[in-house]
Amino acid sequence: MSVLFSLMISYGIGMIPLSQFILGMGYHRRMGRYPGVAGRRVLEAVIDILKGMLATYIGLHLGGWIGASLSALGVVLGHTYPLIMLKGVNRGSSAVAAGALFVLSPLVITIGLIVFLVSLLLTRYVTFSTLLTIPVVVLVTLFLSAKFLVVTITFCLAGVILFRERNSVKRWRRGAELPFRFK
Repeated sequence: MSVLFSLMISYGIGMIPLSQFILGMGYHRRMGRYPGVAGRRVLEAVIDILKGMLATYIGLHLGGWIGASLSALGVVLGHTYPLIMLKGVNRGSSAVAAGALFVLSPLVITIGLIVFLVSLLLTRYVTFSTLLTIPVVVLVTLFLSAKFLVVTITFCLAGVILFRERNSVKRWRRGAELPFRFK
């Protein structure tokens, strides 16, 4: 029962567009000057990572490893496919999945983050960096994770992200995606 409860809580947490609420209310302006597009995207990613970590951590305490694994899947599905879709809200799920996997396997996601950042520095394309990071995280999970449940959830999250990013891949292949600016 607690596993089902943690799944429902994590789906509910995933549905809340926290980064848009926080950044839309101007809380980021208290940190200094208004960040540019790159700064806003980084802040959104950090907030989404924290959201994934929170939901998975709640699942870990309510239902153990099974609760944490299902909560990781629930928060990503809630973030990607909410019951109520708000207009103008970006629903990329990679950062939420990274936060959820950080609770389940910190070493794997740290390696994935390094691969993502290096490829982003070299190519400046977020979609390409995401597509490069997903198979690396899956392969590293296969070799480093001792829990079958973590491997299974990693495969499920990779599938959800790849399915969600299919339009971004088409846009990137057409050359319509703008490179990431670091300023």
